[in-house]
Amino acid sequence: MKGEILYNSVMDHKSATITLETNVFELISEYPDSQEILIEYGIPCASCHFSSFDSVGDSVAEFGIEEDDVKELLEQLNEVVKQTDAKDSS
Repeated sequence: MKGEILYNSVMDHKSATITLETNVFELISEYPDSQEILIEYGIPCASCHFSSFDSVGDSVAEFGIEEDDVKELLEQLNEVVKQTDAKDSS
């Protein structure tokens, strides 16, 4: 499933899981704090017009993120999702 955030709609917060297939624009739009994490890993996606088309995996490959760092990146992005969703549901 291209652009998957693993729920039906980007606006439907029900247990989002960010994967390498997640669309970067949707990620940043729905979870703005994720932008800071992407920048820490050298992925300046918010300012890039390709973010509408690229997945997290595309960006990782394009910016040469080390394989060992990819898992950590996904963990940090999913932590942002978890924290944001917790705030939104309280």
